[in-house]
Amino acid sequence: VVSSDPKYKIGDSICEGQKVLLSSPIKVHCLNSPKIVTITKTDDLVLCDLPKASVRRCAQSDQSPACIGVDRGKFEEKPSLIQPYSEVLLSTKPYFKWLPLKNATRYVLNVWNKRQDWSFETTNTQMYWPTSALQLTKGETYQVAVQAYQGKHLLSTSIGAINILRKEKTLEIEDALATARRISPIEEQIKAVYSAYNKFNLVDNEIEYLEKCRQRYRLPVIYRLLGHAYVEAGFMERSLPLFKNAIEIASEIHDEIEKRAAS
Repeated sequence: VVSSDPKYKIGDSICEGQKVLLSSPIKVHCLNSPKIVTITKTDDLVLCDLPKASVRRCAQSDQSPACIGVDRGKFEEKPSLIQPYSEVLLSTKPYFKWLPLKNATRYVLNVWNKRQDWSFETTNTQMYWPTSALQLTKGETYQVAVQAYQGKHLLSTSIGAINILRKEKTLEIEDALATARRISPIEEQIKAVYSAYNKFNLVDNEIEYLEKCRQRYRLPVIYRLLGHAYVEAGFMERSLPLFKNAIEIASEIHDEIEKRAAS
């Protein structure tokens, strides 16, 4: 809740299925989407347009921000990719990460299309694009395969695809980011930068940017948008604590404002 009502105060949570009786309309943050909507009853929560998301799993040793507090479970049957977070990428030198396969001693990452072909071997479950390799081409689509081996024996293969954004779209984003970074206050600037990335489903950039913002600022909007970005990435377990943080911080700010007004 972001606007007060005799029954609800700022920072309160309202869930689907909960009976809401309001004397007047109130505004609420949609926890699973970056929207603020006005509701008069619980049925109005459909306005939040809850996104459909896949559920990702984290490796036993994964200490990345997206996997904090997530049940690691068992090894996967395939070395499934968990990064990049989305198929659409801005970077021509992407970072890859996949789940470990039991008994695997090495992995081979293959990236290819009709014009280009790369193959890299590693014993790790992650890989930065090698500095010695040519970068990927803007506007091109690539197939990605991770093969897990035990010695010379192929155990399993996971296949996906990535799309590198076209040059003209990259320039459009750069212009939008330049405009966004001139906006104030900082809350509006953060929303504008997020929107520039979100327009093209650049989830990796959304998360990287918002994680950096979280290190510098304690603002509800950062936690709310970051929670939404992790929903897009398929990390529901990571998003829920962020949504709760957003509510707690909003409530703290509201209480501080009331204290100042009363003094």
